[in-house]
Amino acid sequence: MRKLFKHNRQCFFSILILISLVIMILPSTAVAFKEQETANSKYAVGDINQDGTVNSLDYAMLKGYLLGMKEFSDIGQRILQADVNGDGCIDSLDFASFKLFLLKGIEFPSNRKINTFITTVEDEPLNLATYSRM
Repeated sequence: MRKLFKHNRQCFFSILILISLVIMILPSTAVAFKEQETANSKYAVGDINQDGTVNSLDYAMLKGYLLGMKEFSDIGQRILQADVNGDGCIDSLDFASFKLFLLKGIEFPSNRKINTFITTVEDEPLNLATYSRM
């Protein structure tokens, strides 16, 4: 009987500690996501370098990111600006849409919701030569 009580008590304290940790971590995580979302929403779709205008400099940054240049690896953090076609990922389709925007003046989709957050986990961006969509 004592052994059962001791085991139940250990389980209870383990669960209590786990719940306490979750309660402490959740608010800080929510604030971090909200700050990132607010920072991204200040700039227009296509304004990748965040200078207030959408122009060929943004196009060049997107090209550098897609080519895998390290100087542009942080663009994955700016999905709301770099994903100009609104499909949830930064890829060659965005590059083509951006080119049409610059050459022909087409507009980027507006009022779109992106439910994917891309973060840079590694030092190098995605190698698009080996990437395939299925």
